[in-house]
Amino acid sequence: MSSETTLLSFQNERDEIRWAFATLVDEKAGLCETLKITKVTNADTYFGVLTKFSDQLRDVTKALNEETEMNLKNLSNRHRTRFDEYYEFGVPVAARTSKGDWARAIITEKIINSEVISFEVLYVDSGILNIVTKEDLSPISKKLVSRLPFQVIELKLKHVSPLDGWDEAALEVTQDLLNGESIQYQVEVAVS
Repeated sequence: MSSETTLLSFQNERDEIRWAFATLVDEKAGLCETLKITKVTNADTYFGVLTKFSDQLRDVTKALNEETEMNLKNLSNRHRTRFDEYYEFGVPVAARTSKGDWARAIITEKIINSEVISFEVLYVDSGILNIVTKEDLSPISKKLVSRLPFQVIELKLKHVSPLDGWDEAALEVTQDLLNGESIQYQVEVAVS
């Protein structure tokens, strides 16, 4: 495979990206969705993933890890440097996690400090933000982006807001209660 073909086969910021979404449910009919909370950013904002897609996500993650490791073995250092310009804001990538495996992510910021370039990425199947180096990034194929919508969903509490804003204690309590928990939810449409 030529380097030109390789570059074209990877996802870029102009390609369509699909995101998971919370469906409207009917409480009277007993229909609810289960969402696993993956990150609490503040006392009224959470990120989570629908548990009904966990098997498909596991399959996508396994394929991503296999494909990324194979690509890294097959690409020469000369071809890897061609990807330096590819890593820009909004580009979907495979990003190494703190556990050393690969996960689907989007670059949210390119950070340049002196001669060191790092990237803030959002892991799109968990909602976790992380700072990584270019050695922790790899292009992701279009098929692994389109195979399953990015799974993270942002949730906000409705009609809950303290007069003086949320304090650190509220965040700590919320994190203790929700991080890693599965919750039942009902979606209401908010009209501004």
